[in-house]
Amino acid sequence: MVQRTRSALSHLKFRHLALIEFLLQDGTLRKAARRLNISQPAATAMLTDIEDLLGVQLFTRTRQGVAPTPQTLALAPRLRVLLSDFDELGALLDRLETGENEVLRIGAVPQAFTVLLPPAVERFRRAGGCYLHTSEGSAQDLLERLLAGDLDCVLGRLPSDMEKRGRDLGLLSFVNLYEDDICVVCGPDHPATRLKKVSYAHLAKCDWVMQRSSSSVRRALNEAFLRQGLVLPHPVVETPTYIQALDIVASAALLTAAPRQTAMAYARTGRIRVLDLALRVAPMQVSLIVRKSSEAHPQVVRFREAFGEMAATQ
Repeated sequence: MVQRTRSALSHLKFRHLALIEFLLQDGTLRKAARRLNISQPAATAMLTDIEDLLGVQLFTRTRQGVAPTPQTLALAPRLRVLLSDFDELGALLDRLETGENEVLRIGAVPQAFTVLLPPAVERFRRAGGCYLHTSEGSAQDLLERLLAGDLDCVLGRLPSDMEKRGRDLGLLSFVNLYEDDICVVCGPDHPATRLKKVSYAHLAKCDWVMQRSSSSVRRALNEAFLRQGLVLPHPVVETPTYIQALDIVASAALLTAAPRQTAMAYARTGRIRVLDLALRVAPMQVSLIVRKSSEAHPQVVRFREAFGEMAATQ
């Protein structure tokens, strides 16, 4: 079976992979054929050839178009990585032709940009690392981009709903970097800074700025209040990230929550204060996450080693 599968894969072409992806996106042979610049009968024949090569039905035909089979949905994450790798290969060839360097694409949650990335970049550069392209986003969005092959590494957390996706997690490799707890912060002139003892009951009466309800920080804060028999107040301002929330509380009479290391970095500038209140919830695990298919890439290895050096000096 293994030999037959390898033989079949050796006959697959880039256009075969592209056809499957376009059918997943568009759901019709007509639209997929148009994107490949071929006729619909040619696309139909190509799909039949692919299914014959693999020995499995990839799509069921319906009146509305085509629908992916469970086998195709299982193959989709790896398929998208392959297509992204093809795109990156083309981009690399273009860069080499113009004398530009290789690029490592890094995605990081806001906390990692503040705490982890700056010292890691310096170590990576000293070790002869390549050009870095960084992007920021939520843990969920970054992991989706990593699985799709749009990123090479992610610095962030494992979202709770990702645990339901065992097949996708099997494609990833994790290096745990550190744990960080959640703290409550406010501006330097907020009335809470003058309290001798900060209580949940008092905080429940204050105005808050928070991230979206799906964020890890807000879920942790909600859990902390529920453990005290209290309901977390509805925020007067919602932000995409806690970095934006920290900027707001620095000049407004509002409270927010943030990972402690990021909050302490802000507090050292004098812009905010960290309140003395323990949120007894599980700390957030921050990891370096890569696809298993690329973890042996020299630049990925070099980037991972930069974090190993950081851990050794702490």
